[in-house]
Amino acid sequence: MLYKIIICVGLALGLALIILSFRDRDIQGTAPVSRAGRSGQLQLDTVPLGVLTPVADGVVAGNSRGEIRHFSFNGDEPSLAVYSVCSNAISAAVLSWEGCYFVGDENGVFHAFQSGIGERWSYRTGNQITGGAIFSGDLIWVGSHDCTLYAFDPVSGVCRHQVECGGQINATPVLDPEQRHLFLGNCDGKLRRIEIRTGNITGELDFESPIPAQPVLVDGTLYIQTHGGELIAVDATAWKVRWRRDIQAGSVSAPFVTGTITVANVTGKILPIFDRKSGDPIGSLEADEPLSPIQTGSDSILYGVTRRGKLYRWNREGRIWHRTMLTDFQVDCRSGCLRQGNLLLVADDGGGLFYYLEENRDAP
Repeated sequence: MLYKIIICVGLALGLALIILSFRDRDIQGTAPVSRAGRSGQLQLDTVPLGVLTPVADGVVAGNSRGEIRHFSFNGDEPSLAVYSVCSNAISAAVLSWEGCYFVGDENGVFHAFQSGIGERWSYRTGNQITGGAIFSGDLIWVGSHDCTLYAFDPVSGVCRHQVECGGQINATPVLDPEQRHLFLGNCDGKLRRIEIRTGNITGELDFESPIPAQPVLVDGTLYIQTHGGELIAVDATAWKVRWRRDIQAGSVSAPFVTGTITVANVTGKILPIFDRKSGDPIGSLEADEPLSPIQTGSDSILYGVTRRGKLYRWNREGRIWHRTMLTDFQVDCRSGCLRQGNLLLVADDGGGLFYYLEENRDAP
């Protein structure tokens, strides 16, 4: 009897070692695993978060039950403030300005909400709002799927401008540093320049394919991705194309741009990288699973999360980007990771918010 027990225990231990061996191989894949950090969760929920947006003390996001959730990292422990704004889903980025939150919902209502007071004012547009608002001069600007860009007085809610744009607006407008113009791409394939003072359209470039995400403005150049499969750089002053490159069709994201590189956020395991000024190909990011859009990094270090929740860091050596897995959250993620201080934040598709704390506080 004792002999049989010893054999059973030995078989169980052997099986456990085999399972652990395969588990370690599966987690590491072809990339080393970082041990220089720790990870955890900030919330688990049953409804998805909207776009995570950095604010002075943390991040803020809407969710599918019409709440605004403000995660603060000022103290020793993260804190969460929850505000019930409406009964409709909020997927757009939330603008926080002068103690007030400005955001549109998927029923087409734009809200100005203040903690301790409630809704200060609201305005119903003709269709859902999925893009964020921006503040310029003394106006709040936001686009709607009703093909109109609106400008509101932030205090009274009076609509000062309505700019007809010919196609539904999915994304957030972009403001130039001088606060003279807004730049907006939308689903009719046109990139527009809009004068803030008058609300007049002063320039249009037609790329004949929807521009589903907002342009990125860096050093006077606008970078956009079209749904048809182009990455395009536009001189915002001269209002002409500097370069354009073919990428994978079906894009629904904006590129990620640093001082010297532009990452094309296409769908798949390989993201091409281009020289920001010339548009020349200079390498790629690779992963063992399809990647969510890259949103965080620098010229030499980039961070990203796969659609299955693996968080990676890529370190650059010339044209080669070496991949290290930081952690595996084991969740589904359509949005990329966001950096706040030395925290890397990842929202999953079901309402969870996770973090990875890098021990290296000098990381970009």
